[in-house]
Amino acid sequence: MKKTMAETYLPQELLVEIFKRLPVKSLLRLRSVSKSWCSLISSREFITLHMNYSVNNTRMLVCYYPSERYALHYDNDAFELHSEVEFPFRMPNSYYRIVGSCNGLVCVGYNLVFYSNDLFLWNPSIRKIVTLPTPGITFKSHGACMLVLGFGFDSKSNDYKVVRIVYLQGRNGLNKVPPEVELYELSTGTWRGISAVIPPYQMYNCSLQANVNGAVHWIASHVTKIAGLGSFILAFDLSDEVFKEMRLPSTLVHECPVAMSIAACGELLSLFHYHRSSSSNRCCSVWVMQKYGMDNSWTKLFNVELLQGVSAVLGSRKNGELLVVTSDDKLVSYDPDDGEVKDLGLRRTTTCSLYANTYIESLILFDRANGILGYD
Repeated sequence: MKKTMAETYLPQELLVEIFKRLPVKSLLRLRSVSKSWCSLISSREFITLHMNYSVNNTRMLVCYYPSERYALHYDNDAFELHSEVEFPFRMPNSYYRIVGSCNGLVCVGYNLVFYSNDLFLWNPSIRKIVTLPTPGITFKSHGACMLVLGFGFDSKSNDYKVVRIVYLQGRNGLNKVPPEVELYELSTGTWRGISAVIPPYQMYNCSLQANVNGAVHWIASHVTKIAGLGSFILAFDLSDEVFKEMRLPSTLVHECPVAMSIAACGELLSLFHYHRSSSSNRCCSVWVMQKYGMDNSWTKLFNVELLQGVSAVLGSRKNGELLVVTSDDKLVSYDPDDGEVKDLGLRRTTTCSLYANTYIESLILFDRANGILGYD
């Protein structure tokens, strides 16, 4: 087979430098130019190189539940629409929710976490799906249970993992302790039980997680006879596969955990505490852990106070502003330096929830067969 003109005059090192700067759609078209280009673009080395370069070109993924509308927006001042994303599945009488996203890969699960085993990894950029196999602990095998899910990237093993914490129900209706823990690895395509010990904590906001420093984080709490309710952060290290506790700021330890949420703002672990302002409007205090793992590095940055009130803070943008859902259901961008609020022209309905997170285009799953989600 004759080489193309580009193959003849451009060395592979230069091709790699050009290709890594291209959007995913262009790369998908270039596969058909020649076998050598297809092999180059499909290689795991190039997929990783392209992903690392794309980190500097982020979008914002916005999802509306339960309508399951997905959209990508440019992370610029106007928050312009980049594209509508076709969601590949629909669930009769219910919907799916994002567990987490990382490197262009989105982990999605059925919203009824008490009974569902349906989980899949989805790359919207290349329309690839990997359906996770049925885990070892299900409603059919063990009865009613509550699930806490987490998703992230293990940089040590270069693998994507889903952690599944299962609280089984005992005869008296209470959860059995300790809970069971299962781990899925994309590299093996299987679930396995792990021996990581997790105390019988109560987990809150189970659909909210923060992926920072190679670990997944959730808000948790426990009750003691002496101190009463105590809230903290429970973290699962994806590499060492162990759980660890992280203290909250001392002023928030005894606050109700459902009044807090957790997120990753850039590379910092962030905490949002919702409370009433002096004007009785709902506002939000924003905290960050300046040095990961150092409890005394928690710093309160500012309060988000809006005339119409704050419903939820979804996360941060690359310019340092925050995406905020107001109490009258508008999505706005809040500048903490001067308190300026920009209406982004998006609204949620009274029956709709919003999710937003940074997103990069990637070729992750490109070398995988496309899966089909099945239902029991």
